[in-house]
Amino acid sequence: MAQILAVIVGESMSPTLADGQKVFFSTFEERSPLPNEIVLFSHPYKRMKLVKRISHITDEGKFFMVGDNPDILSSEDSHNFGPIAKEKIIGILTNSK
Repeated sequence: MAQILAVIVGESMSPTLADGQKVFFSTFEERSPLPNEIVLFSHPYKRMKLVKRISHITDEGKFFMVGDNPDILSSEDSHNFGPIAKEKIIGILTNSK
């Protein structure tokens, strides 16, 4: 299990994670991510990585990602691009500083 360091950019995960905050993710091989976990994943259409919370898993086994910020305009998430495939998920949040 590898550790990945990421730096939060923007306010979409506020108040849980702040802009500029360093966070660590672990890769997963033994289990699938669960609803309510925060994950690092590849955007399904753009060349970028995002950090969001798993809201729920669809009947098709895809992951619906949301930001924690209550301002719905502050987050590019599954409300914009739809649920994502498990293969897009890179790691699960393990530690934040």
